[in-house]
Amino acid sequence: MAILGFHIVLTLVAATIFQKLTARYSFGRKILSSGLFRYLPPSVEDLKVAAGHSSTTQNAKGRRKNARESNDAEGFLVPKSADIALVKVPVKAIDVLQLPLYVEYRWVVDLTVCALAVYAISEFYCYLLYGAWSREVNLSIIWCLILVAFCLRALTTLTSALFWTAEDSAERSVVLCFGAVYFLLTMGFIMTADRAFDVGFDQAYSNFTGMANEFLKSQELNLLRSERSPIVLYVILAILFGCLAGMLVFPNFRYARMYTSALKYAAEKPFERLFLHLGFLSPVFVLLLWTHPMKEHLVNGPRKICTEEQLNSVRIFSVVLTAILRYVMYRPHLQAHLNLAFERMVELKQEAGRMNSLELQRMVFRFFSYLCAAALQYFVPVLLQLIFALMLKTLGHYSWLTPFGLPTIFIPYLSGLNPSDPKVFAAGDVQNSLTSIYSLFNVTVNRGIWTFILITTTAINFSLSLIGVVYNSRFERS
Repeated sequence: MAILGFHIVLTLVAATIFQKLTARYSFGRKILSSGLFRYLPPSVEDLKVAAGHSSTTQNAKGRRKNARESNDAEGFLVPKSADIALVKVPVKAIDVLQLPLYVEYRWVVDLTVCALAVYAISEFYCYLLYGAWSREVNLSIIWCLILVAFCLRALTTLTSALFWTAEDSAERSVVLCFGAVYFLLTMGFIMTADRAFDVGFDQAYSNFTGMANEFLKSQELNLLRSERSPIVLYVILAILFGCLAGMLVFPNFRYARMYTSALKYAAEKPFERLFLHLGFLSPVFVLLLWTHPMKEHLVNGPRKICTEEQLNSVRIFSVVLTAILRYVMYRPHLQAHLNLAFERMVELKQEAGRMNSLELQRMVFRFFSYLCAAALQYFVPVLLQLIFALMLKTLGHYSWLTPFGLPTIFIPYLSGLNPSDPKVFAAGDVQNSLTSIYSLFNVTVNRGIWTFILITTTAINFSLSLIGVVYNSRFERS
């Protein structure tokens, strides 16, 4: 460990355990097979009875005709108003193995558990041995970035399914429209973010350009002007968050549908309804904590409830609590999705006409087959917020326990260093090269970048969820 360093050893051990454990056990599979129930499609015999094909009063010609229809690969017609009972069975681990997107779901959930464990151990080690790790790079940041990459890959997979099929052209249009709308909204938010929220994005940009100029001057280069317009950066960020919003449209719409359905099933459970509401509204409290009026009231108000450092810790904790609430309430939300099969059968009984038996069976099974995709749409949006908050905590030099001053990555590198000193940016020294990188992306820059990313992602998720709730409520009333 003295040769490799604690964080490298921890990463190697965690990767080994992760490889061995996932071959025998999966946290994602355990979540889906714990307390959830699904509805089995009606059997062919039940559908025949509902269609009246088993009547003994039929003549021989009718029986031969029904036999041909039952043996037909295209199925037979069943009245929509037929009284067909669905069997409710618990979801077992073996049932979810063959579901679509199960591999992506398992990777995201299992990697989340491993990455959070590595991050927690790294934070605890840095707290106990502050100063002993100043020559190491906190590799838990790399784990967080890998987890973000897997989350974005899952969102890309879910969204690309809408573009590579001949159907669902309306859903493609919805994704493109929301992406364009949020491109414009993000552009406006970037230019006005520091007026309403305690982001520090403009300060971070000025700090970065100043450090970059000092670095280039030390290398006898003059490629940047002292005052450079950030419009190109604004456009790039707006495009990126517009794409992110497009990928988050249907995950948040799905969550909104789960939320409204779960409220109906929790009508006689006040505590469950309370936690459902808290989980849905918690992003509002997160955003409020970053506003200037809230900061002025808590830090500089008449009572001075907390210091600025304590407020920063509360902000990080609020995002963590939002993620915890989302995990705690996963069962009623996912069960509400599975219950859509029963609700669809109830709606079907109110319709006239007939439908194919195979189509009816596929309709019931489709909700269970979409379980892994629904689980990804439920967990990934809030998981992105959690990882961005952890990145902000570590790279922004925040602490979990403000009075104890927990250490944070990269800060020891900057202690006692003058970024404008050309010796700091000597190209031949590896340590000084790393120091130059850390000086460019210093505390001010990291706080501005990750705070902006976190606030924008949270605002996108909540606004899309709110639109989904309004749409579902309006649709049900009509």
